[in-house]
Amino acid sequence: MFLQGQMVETPNGVKHLIYKGYAYTKNNKLKNMGTRYACCSRLSKNCLAYVHVSKDNVIIKSNTKHNHKPPNYFFSKEAQFINLLNGTTLLMVNGYTFHKNAGVQYSGGIRWQCSSKSSQRCKAFVVLSHDEETLLRLREHHSHEPPKYKSTSTGMHVKIY
Repeated sequence: MFLQGQMVETPNGVKHLIYKGYAYTKNNKLKNMGTRYACCSRLSKNCLAYVHVSKDNVIIKSNTKHNHKPPNYFFSKEAQFINLLNGTTLLMVNGYTFHKNAGVQYSGGIRWQCSSKSSQRCKAFVVLSHDEETLLRLREHHSHEPPKYKSTSTGMHVKIY
């Protein structure tokens, strides 16, 4: 447990520190002191905010002056990438699947559209960070039930109709 902060894991298994509404990623080790975390928007928005965390998981120093607004994060252990037999990769969040929307830029990331957009006229979508490690936004109002998939022995997924 972090003093005034929280560790979360992204759908890809990357750990981020959430502190005062912003996400930080591990930047480097501090000499005999702990770890330095940099704002996740360090590269995309040139944000210089950082947090130093001791070996005992206590925040010992920080610069929380960001040059951007805090993102809206949605945390779910139910988010994962799945691979279909035809080679398609989908993002599954809370049982619903999303496909990458041709690299459309949206709110500092890439928009993934509900896989049933055409067949069900569903308007649900998610926005993932460019590195596909952080779920930045979720519009989860679906016009249909979640699809059913079965996992094969090779780890691939097949849709059940």
